[in-house]
Amino acid sequence: MGVSSSATPEGLSLDKQHYIKGHNLKDDVRYVTTWHYAGMTNDFIVFCNLIYLGVISQRIPILPPFAPAGIHVGAAAAIDFSEIFDLPALSKAIQWPILEWSDVKRAKYNESVVMGDSILPGVERDKLGCWSTWAMVDGSHRAAHSVMPQLLALDIVYTSVPRSTKLTNTDDPHVTFSGLASILMPQGRVYALDGTETLSTMSFEDRMEGNVLEPDDQLACFDLLYFVSAKAEWEWSQG
Repeated sequence: MGVSSSATPEGLSLDKQHYIKGHNLKDDVRYVTTWHYAGMTNDFIVFCNLIYLGVISQRIPILPPFAPAGIHVGAAAAIDFSEIFDLPALSKAIQWPILEWSDVKRAKYNESVVMGDSILPGVERDKLGCWSTWAMVDGSHRAAHSVMPQLLALDIVYTSVPRSTKLTNTDDPHVTFSGLASILMPQGRVYALDGTETLSTMSFEDRMEGNVLEPDDQLACFDLLYFVSAKAEWEWSQG
């Protein structure tokens, strides 16, 4: 069963100071999002992976903007996907609704991303529990870094995905689409949260207060969707 196009923002009472559920997100709809990764080419792969994961998990993907990689271009603007690609045409072609974060929450879109000064005045910080695909293979068990949560004024608490999502039993970082889709389902979510490690990246004050957030069920999010495959490593390079 597909997701109706009525799940898009039309008709919602948008309060873009937050990503408020029941207003900017519909209560009876599930969503999935992720952050950018190291340059526009990699971002394109990430966004395609996000859209495909949304379709197979019956969730509406929310695309973050393209964000500049400092090692490539230095300070530059975060640019919405729809500023470059025809998003309505894509959505129509695959018969699946697609949103952008600019549909959901106010931020400094199309402005230079500057660390420490990227939050739009008047926008409230939201706390969000997310999954981390990178923590499982990182030697320090850390989630992948992204400036996107700061741009969107989000305090993130990451929980590592289970090893059952991995493509192989090696140190290769690839996870599978089916593995990620499974933890977005009720039974798979229960299994994934049984004994997994919560990796807090919230403020020091929040950690001192012992605040822990499980990955959000309605708005599922991942730190990194670059290393995702169906059957083999580096499928994008196989032509």
